[in-house]
Amino acid sequence: MAPSDPVLKVGGKNITVADVVARAKITGAFADTALELARDAAAANAAKDLGVSIDDKELQGAYDDFRRACQLYKAKDTQSWLEKSGLKAEDVENFLEAGLLRRKIADELVPDAEVDGYYAQNPREFEYARVSHIVVQDKSAAEELSLSLKEEGDDFASLARTHSLDEATRCGGGFRGLVTRDNTLGLAEDVADRIFSAKAGEIVGPFQSNGVACIVRIEECGRLPLDGELRNRIRTNLCEETLAEKSGV
Repeated sequence: MAPSDPVLKVGGKNITVADVVARAKITGAFADTALELARDAAAANAAKDLGVSIDDKELQGAYDDFRRACQLYKAKDTQSWLEKSGLKAEDVENFLEAGLLRRKIADELVPDAEVDGYYAQNPREFEYARVSHIVVQDKSAAEELSLSLKEEGDDFASLARTHSLDEATRCGGGFRGLVTRDNTLGLAEDVADRIFSAKAGEIVGPFQSNGVACIVRIEECGRLPLDGELRNRIRTNLCEETLAEKSGV
């Protein structure tokens, strides 16, 4: 498509390829896409050096999955989507092949020993806690509830059902769910540190968060196990770092 070609037409105004590119540059999407393409190129070079390739069956399987995800169940639907998007089937195949290559070379570039080492050397990154909380309007109210919990032994869930302003968790006794270092649910870093260093059953707070006062009870805490899912996540991240270095961007 040429820069002047229309992508959409709204109220008699054509939105051109050049318009889309300009907006993508402003928002950063253009740079992000360029980085992805650079890493794809680095992955292709690494795959060639490693003797890794994608066969027709793997690519066809990925293409079928892509069509299902886009709800393109019939060949005519796929062709219509390609034409409307200004794409060729090879464009989609190249995109899918790049993704398959990046996943496949991760096993070659990042051996199990490197994954194990990263997990052992970065324990903080894999901390987690399951928590309940009570949310009230101000810190003085939170301090009163905290005293009731810590000194009088009142039941946390009962207090949450009676006093918490968080409608999403109040009926469940304040249970908020899993908090990890990747997702602290908007908590300040110092508060997250207190939560991850606490023990099961401990009360953390009160503290201010997003304009309200909170008290947190630690239901469970520990370190995420190095299971298959986490191992793959670490391997993918380490591979992406390697590709970033190889791409030079």
